[in-house]
Amino acid sequence: MALGCVALLVLLILLFVAQTMPWVLLVIPIGFAAGIITAIVKARNNKIASIDAFERQAQVVDEFANQIAKGTGLSAANFAMKPNELLLASQDNVSLLEWVSTGSTYQGGSAGFSFRVMRGVSYRVGRNSGQLVKNPPALKTVDVGTVNFTTQRITFVGQRETRAYDVDKMLSLQIDHNGQTVMIAVSNRQKPSALQGSTFDLVGPGFLVQTALTVHNSDAQTAAAQLHASANELRASAQATRVALRLTK
Repeated sequence: MALGCVALLVLLILLFVAQTMPWVLLVIPIGFAAGIITAIVKARNNKIASIDAFERQAQVVDEFANQIAKGTGLSAANFAMKPNELLLASQDNVSLLEWVSTGSTYQGGSAGFSFRVMRGVSYRVGRNSGQLVKNPPALKTVDVGTVNFTTQRITFVGQRETRAYDVDKMLSLQIDHNGQTVMIAVSNRQKPSALQGSTFDLVGPGFLVQTALTVHNSDAQTAAAQLHASANELRASAQATRVALRLTK
């Protein structure tokens, strides 16, 4: 609202000045065109950056898949492990996202009337029919910490929160297109939560959770094949963006 008022005021000033200096009116289309060009360049640069990110992620996913296939990606850990549990990877700076309440909003109105008592103060008489309605929850970062991905569980340890997701209790996984974010639903927790990585230079948490589930329910070879397929999808996304931008590799 305030920004709109400022824009209107600037426009009125330009129109007033233009009465004596008509060339000032050129400022409006030039500024508008500059804004559009800036937005286009920014969007293009973001897409170019995504090409590099997808290709980096594809490379590290392929390397991880090769390790899993050879058995070199599975090892013991420096914390208490369950029988036959093997460590896939550990990552720092992973965000824990959960559905958080955003408060309530007052909705409704009054059936009475109001009259002015003094300047800035009114008194309402009559029946109030409004009510407080809970706002929809929002997915927000609640902590950042270290995640251990094993063949039996995923553990998160942050400064304020800790979480443990048993692989055999997972109900569903929702992995985003680049593997950086994974929404996990488990049978012993009422609401799903998500893990989000911070860099494309490491295998995305989504791919690591998927690998843990596949190794647990099937074998390392199947998990490696899934990882190679995900890496190919990342390269295909990078190539599609490159073609759309008419870039040559």
